[in-house]
Amino acid sequence: MRRSWFPSILSGLTLVLIVLFALVMQKRELSPKSEKGAVPSASHVQAPTLESYDTALNGVLASYKEKKDARKTYEALILMTVPAERREKHLDLVIAFGRLAERAEDGQTRFELLKAKYPDLSL
Repeated sequence: MRRSWFPSILSGLTLVLIVLFALVMQKRELSPKSEKGAVPSASHVQAPTLESYDTALNGVLASYKEKKDARKTYEALILMTVPAERREKHLDLVIAFGRLAERAEDGQTRFELLKAKYPDLSL
């Protein structure tokens, strides 16, 4: 009877794959977690203070007042970190400037309502 090498080769290749997989997984665990482009988890992001948020928001709105570029204002608002106390106000701003940037029919109406709802904003 002739002996076949197939089971031995198959077992050897399986063993090699298992070792390679283990090495790759170990390397991933040891690599630093904060890689370039990685988004930090919500537990690591610290909310800004109300003062720093208001200052940043006033800067964004001043830029809009000067350049009238709703798209850039919308993009700047999207990237801001917002304290919990200002979330509703910020969401209203994002929606209004998003609609203005899209040149939607209700964009200007939303913008006017926003001015009335938040008179403290420098719009």
